[in-house]
Amino acid sequence: MNLNLLKNMRCNILTGSFLSFTLLIAVLLSSYSETKATHAMGMDLTYVQISQDTFLITLAFYRDCSGVAAPNSATLNLKSASCNKNINITLPRVGTGNETTPVCTSIITQCNGGSFPGSEEYIYKRLVVLPNRCTDWVISNQICCRNNGITTIFNPGNQNIYVEAKINNFNMNSSPKFSNNPVPFVCANQTYCFNNGAVDPEGDSLVYSLVTPRTNTGIGDTVRFLSGFSRTKPLTSSPNVTLNPNTGDLCMFPTDSNQIAILAILVKEYRNGVFVGSIMRDIQLRILGCPNGNSLPQLSGIDSSSFFSKKVCANSNLTFNIFSVDPDTTQTITMTWNQAIPGASFTFTPGPRPVATFSWTPNNSHIRTQPFCFTVEVADDNCPFNGLQVFSYCITVVGVKAIVDSIYDPVCPGACDGHATATVINGIPPFSYLWDDPSNQTNASAHNLCAGSYIVRGIDSTGCTTYDSILLIDPKEMRLSMDSMNVSCNGGSDGMAIASVTAFGTAPFYFNWDALTGSQVNDTASNLGAGIYSVNVVDSNNCQVSDTIEISEPPPIVGVMTVIANVSCNGNNDGEAAVAVSGGSPPYTYLWGSLSGSQTTDTAFNLIAGTHVVTITDNNGCQVMDSIVVTEPNTAINLALSKTDVSCKGDSSGSATVIASGGTPPYAYTWDAGTGNQTTATASNLPAGIYGVVVTDLNNCVAYPNIMITEPDTALTLVPVDSFVQCFGDANGIAGVLVTGGTNPYSYSWDASALNQTTAFASSLTVGTYTVLVTDSANCSDSVSVSILSASAPLTLTANIANVSCNNGSDGKAHVSISGGQPGYNIQWDSTSGFQNTDTAFSLRAGTHMVTVMDSFGCTIDTTLIVTEPAPLLSLTSIHQDALCKGDSSGWVTVLVAGGTPPYSYLWSASAGFQTTDTAKNL
Repeated sequence: MNLNLLKNMRCNILTGSFLSFTLLIAVLLSSYSETKATHAMGMDLTYVQISQDTFLITLAFYRDCSGVAAPNSATLNLKSASCNKNINITLPRVGTGNETTPVCTSIITQCNGGSFPGSEEYIYKRLVVLPNRCTDWVISNQICCRNNGITTIFNPGNQNIYVEAKINNFNMNSSPKFSNNPVPFVCANQTYCFNNGAVDPEGDSLVYSLVTPRTNTGIGDTVRFLSGFSRTKPLTSSPNVTLNPNTGDLCMFPTDSNQIAILAILVKEYRNGVFVGSIMRDIQLRILGCPNGNSLPQLSGIDSSSFFSKKVCANSNLTFNIFSVDPDTTQTITMTWNQAIPGASFTFTPGPRPVATFSWTPNNSHIRTQPFCFTVEVADDNCPFNGLQVFSYCITVVGVKAIVDSIYDPVCPGACDGHATATVINGIPPFSYLWDDPSNQTNASAHNLCAGSYIVRGIDSTGCTTYDSILLIDPKEMRLSMDSMNVSCNGGSDGMAIASVTAFGTAPFYFNWDALTGSQVNDTASNLGAGIYSVNVVDSNNCQVSDTIEISEPPPIVGVMTVIANVSCNGNNDGEAAVAVSGGSPPYTYLWGSLSGSQTTDTAFNLIAGTHVVTITDNNGCQVMDSIVVTEPNTAINLALSKTDVSCKGDSSGSATVIASGGTPPYAYTWDAGTGNQTTATASNLPAGIYGVVVTDLNNCVAYPNIMITEPDTALTLVPVDSFVQCFGDANGIAGVLVTGGTNPYSYSWDASALNQTTAFASSLTVGTYTVLVTDSANCSDSVSVSILSASAPLTLTANIANVSCNNGSDGKAHVSISGGQPGYNIQWDSTSGFQNTDTAFSLRAGTHMVTVMDSFGCTIDTTLIVTEPAPLLSLTSIHQDALCKGDSSGWVTVLVAGGTPPYSYLWSASAGFQTTDTAKNL
């Protein structure tokens, strides 16, 4: 093998727990040949649990860029023995490959068509829903095939690369994720250490181990190592390859510069000592001879020390600096970390030699024996290949925990006799304590504490500090319920005050009332007047509570008397009086005197004139009396009546008048419905009858007189006399009227349609209705309607005409339909119609025709009909075209027609071929 070396590749490990590794590849292939592999260099499988049964599965596949292309998809197998499930699904590839070779931007590797060796990472990803809840899910993938150039196993080119992960979906758990890509190239004869940077999102404990690389899902489906190699000795190294089971640090000193080896790392997760899942990474390493050249960048230990691990107390801040170093003074260094410790910060100053600052304050939940580790990658800008190393830093969180395990609240509200005792667990004795009470007590037990929250700080001999807090709560204060019975009547002393303990406190209870009560000592103080009284209650713990209560008395009863209405009319009993009461203790009862009918409401009704007395009693039996005078008018209403009788029997010419005096003017008048409810002193336009009127004065006193209106004994009576006319429209009818009753003589007046005739009978009338007005000598009048009827309905004709079809023809006809009159009709057409005598006249020429019809009563009617004919048919013009050539048929003739009745039809002669359009063609 021919190798051109650009720069040397160097790997170093410092003392303590410092871990470094290199990804510096200083090999430029000017002449490079090897047995070509297929493509597979490494693979790992991780998952994120989205919900109880839903997982985001991610497969990372690492390819040798000198081999065949990466597949477009990967087959994921899901298997559970306990649930008897075995399912295959497809993982699609996400995006294109990501080159993982650390080269300068100007260098083109085999991944991009160049000659430099290189490797690529491909990601396959999919959401997967597990169909059952099982404790032993195994998700796996295998891809063919490994590189033929591998020198540590049998038949490498025919071996699959296989990885798996284990899931228990009864739990909620996401797998660790590798934050560092696997290293494809390692320098021989140098110490080399590598860390995959596994980070668990739940902070579970991780345990690392080397396992035999797998080829399939079966337990025995593993590669076969050549003699001298095994899972714990995957390559030639002196000392042998080691893997730290707690940190995942993989270290070696390879001695064979022509070796291509494989190894597999299993990462198991434990939560509180219980296995919860595992993942696997398969890695290919190519060992190269790396002569001296570029100096690799370095990182210091914690705060420039040689230590890469540190202990920190929980709840204490840890901040330290990491310094970068590179002997190549012209190069610029970059630093990145894998963010493996949630809640920690990692910042650095920019520049050629950056200084990073790590800061973290762990809490009690971080206390464990396994350290929290993170990695820092440091890289220079050497070209063509960057010098790169990764250093790991581990922090072990130790600490103590203070537990306040004895708490006593104050005995009485507001007392400061509470106490509490704290105990420190974990840590190294002796322990010291500091309470944050006002006295800053320093013993494990703090005394004389009031209600409130307190914090105790526990410190072990190493200075680790822990805190706990407590809350002391006052007992509930005795709850007093105060009640009272107020003084019943103003100025009395029958009040009582009652105190009772309704909640909290410890019986028995002792009551002490103030001196105003006479220092009574029972729960009820009696015989009290109006005032404010206090009581002090003491329970068996000597806890006390006081309260006051006010005993009131009603105000004095005050009654205000009011006359709502005096007696309206002299001698009536419609007076009303009321009393409005205030003070005392409502509700009130009332008792009016005997003059008031011993009524028992606040208002007394139906009172006569006089002095009325009421006794008022409140709810407590307290009483008061009051009185008031009700008056009445001095005199009653007097009436004088007059009338005018009806002049004609049945008319409304009567009137009635009432004149009022006495009572209390003014007066209102309301006549009954027979008058139309008139409201004046005189009711007019009255027919004969008896009428009543209500006369009301200002006080609503009323009088009810009746008045009779009379009329003549007999009324004017008219009887109409109707008649007929023989033919409708004749003017020979007679209409008459017969008169009885009333007073002779009578006068007659017919309406204008009867020509205003003035006799009892009107003549020369046509069919219709006529009205006559008859007036007697008393000027009483009446009217009646008289009808002139026709013996038959009016005679009518309806004509239908069929006009002459051709000009100057005689095929016209006319028909008349007859209705009305008296059937038995005689029909006669005029001379122009040939004196025809049927309802239809035939063979008529254009012109005017008359027909006369007579019914059996001799009534006649005639009508005139006009029969038309079309204009003469004329051929006005014709246009033509002669044949264009002798003997051909290109001639044509068109006729233009006017007159007649369109549309027209055409028929050309035989010489024109009997054509039937207006134009004859092909002539």
